[in-house]
Amino acid sequence: MRGQFLKVRPMELSLKAAFAGLVFVSAPLTARGIQPRPATDLQVLPSIDCLEARLKDPTTPCDDLVPQDGRTVRVVFNMSQVAPETGNTENQSASSESVVVRFSMNQSDGQEMSVQNISLFNFPDYKAPVCRNNDAPICDPYGFLSDSEGKNLSLELAMLRSQHLVVCDDLISEPIDQRHLQPFYVGVAIAQASGTEMSQSTLRQYGHLILSEWNMDESYAANGQLMRCPNQALLLIVPDRSQAVLVTDSCHYTCEEQGAPAPKVVTKSLHTGTVADAVLAGVRSVYASLPNAVAEGEDMPARQVQQVEAQASSESNAETWVLFVQRAIFAFAVMALGFSLLVGLLVMCFAPGLAKGHRGYT
Repeated sequence: MRGQFLKVRPMELSLKAAFAGLVFVSAPLTARGIQPRPATDLQVLPSIDCLEARLKDPTTPCDDLVPQDGRTVRVVFNMSQVAPETGNTENQSASSESVVVRFSMNQSDGQEMSVQNISLFNFPDYKAPVCRNNDAPICDPYGFLSDSEGKNLSLELAMLRSQHLVVCDDLISEPIDQRHLQPFYVGVAIAQASGTEMSQSTLRQYGHLILSEWNMDESYAANGQLMRCPNQALLLIVPDRSQAVLVTDSCHYTCEEQGAPAPKVVTKSLHTGTVADAVLAGVRSVYASLPNAVAEGEDMPARQVQQVEAQASSESNAETWVLFVQRAIFAFAVMALGFSLLVGLLVMCFAPGLAKGHRGYT
């Protein structure tokens, strides 16, 4: 039996060695098919949405763009979030679709942008020289406004900002800064649109992209996105189509969804007057719709002061009750400690005598 076992053992070892050698030799051949593809091959691959569309229809055209300097961003919008629901089934089907746009970031890495490269999805920052803005949140790359009209609009925006400070409710509960006022910034982007007619909801989405990139209150509130006051709005105007939209950070102060009249005012003025008149009318309409705005140097609106005082009073009452409960608990703890020390002292004084008398009794 022992001899047979010794004969089988070397045979098993030789089989294992042969199998290990086979795996070692075939490993490079097997891994050759799973090597990573070069970057040149990956750049020409279609996007996931394109592949999904081609699963439904193999003839679907895809306009996938190769990123330019890594700054082209692909954005997918669900139009149901911006288009109001109506009883019309055609509008509902249009609002439920997703719109894919290509949006290039506004920074040009030191290279001056030409007018030929500007579009709604590649709109420049208002600080770019092509905007002709006179250090104001205005971008008119196509020259709809003359130099004098642009300067007048810049001065008008500066004056309206100084006369319309809003109360930032998100920051008003800070214990250090109970009274927080900030200017309300309104930017103006004058653009051109090519191709088919664009819906208001799609134009509004382009406006949100531009507003998110401009960051107009950077000089007042730094560049951070935390604890921001929603004090920015943008008028996106397309004069050659007589279209205008108003986009805001939120509807806390004003927004088109809650009936702000600025887009209608601009559209009406475009039909009856010049582009400069329409822009001025729209900007003034936005500032006129702001609730409880005050000028620089004035006090906070009375209603806001009352709200702050009421909030401070309620917080003060709550803190008083908490402080009273804490003091009562502390007093009870001190009394319990004193009572326990007194009991311990009595035990130390009388326990030896009591024990001694107890032993004498027995």
